[in-house]
Amino acid sequence: MNENEVNRYQYLDLLLIEINDLRDELIKIGLKEGINSDNAIQISQKLDKYILEYQEYRMLNNLP
Repeated sequence: MNENEVNRYQYLDLLLIEINDLRDELIKIGLKEGINSDNAIQISQKLDKYILEYQEYRMLNNLP
């Protein structure tokens, strides 16, 4: 694995960390404020954005 491949995987790792953090936050807010609260919807939309970015990045870089 060359340096460029390592950097691509590191970026994916950072995205996964952010995705998991947002999922945890969404669960907490959903339980506290309700899943239809403005905060929950905002976090859900942000989570969707990161998931899409993760999927597109993997696809564009031919990563498994």
